[in-house]
Amino acid sequence: MSALLITGGTGKLGRVLVGHFLARGHDIIFTGRRSVSVDETRSKYDVHDGRLKGVVVDFTEPDAIPQLMSQLHYNDFKPEGLVNNARCLEFLKVGADGLVARDHFLGEFLV
Repeated sequence: MSALLITGGTGKLGRVLVGHFLARGHDIIFTGRRSVSVDETRSKYDVHDGRLKGVVVDFTEPDAIPQLMSQLHYNDFKPEGLVNNARCLEFLKVGADGLVARDHFLGEFLV
């Protein structure tokens, strides 16, 4: 099976995605913003054969991509697919006008 990178793998949807692709035999490396969340997600699945790895990275930080690339290299992980689930709910807050600000909406999709 293929190796997948799942960003935002520690939230409700992210954990479902991690479990879904693990159950189908994929190797997974997932990201989360907090080490506690990464550890909780990793411990949720009974995988001890190296097929599941989690890394802490905050995509709102300027050095996020170099950090992630370094972790991928360190773990000798070469993803063949990406599930881009990382998001910042702050960017999706609805304003007083009932809309999400354009800059915030666009910021949700920048990686």
